[in-house]
Amino acid sequence: MHIKNAVILTGGEAPPKKIVENIAGSIFSNSFIIAADSGLVCARDYNLTVDLLLGDFDSLAADADTSCVKSIKKFPSYKDFTDTELAVMEAAEKSSENIILIGGNGGRFDHLLSIRSLYERRMQIPYPHMWFCGSNLVLCLDSSKKAAVIITGLGDNDYISLFPLFLYGLEPALISQGLQWDVSDLSWSTCGGSVSNKARKTDSGTETVRLSVSCGRFLVILPLYEESSFKVFL
Repeated sequence: MHIKNAVILTGGEAPPKKIVENIAGSIFSNSFIIAADSGLVCARDYNLTVDLLLGDFDSLAADADTSCVKSIKKFPSYKDFTDTELAVMEAAEKSSENIILIGGNGGRFDHLLSIRSLYERRMQIPYPHMWFCGSNLVLCLDSSKKAAVIITGLGDNDYISLFPLFLYGLEPALISQGLQWDVSDLSWSTCGGSVSNKARKTDSGTETVRLSVSCGRFLVILPLYEESSFKVFL
């Protein structure tokens, strides 16, 4: 089974559905929807039909309303992966081109770190291409996969944080356009970690930001507000 988009809803803080749709468009209407354990609460809040509910259900009420769920897959409490990781693996089995994760912040800190670690593991577990995590959007750019992103309509005070991931001994490299501070020639191994930036101002707003990774992998972190309406093109 091949699907273009898989949307995973997991426990923790999630932005309002309107913000997700403002940025990612109609992802809920043409995606396979997976709820990981208490991610079902977010699915109900978003008024979504869930194609698959999975997990050990340790954080979901025993009498939870599952009327919006098409299929359920239960796992034992003692297992090698978190419910979110299992959901990502399920999406990969369906050959999803894009994996969008919603939630994962504001709950258990170890769960947050396990999601973060997906982006650096050598194991054959994929990572979400877009992660709506509480009040932030996290994008992953990889020179061997989705290497570039275009971001339009950023506000004057919207920070863009660039976080290099040092994988396999490679020096990550990124080319930027439209930022106040061009980071194309930056040595990421000596800059002290992540770098915060903004879109360059123009008379009519801000420039379109273009980021392209020529080597390695980066996380791009953007703020989410009630009025967030910028667009992302991966």
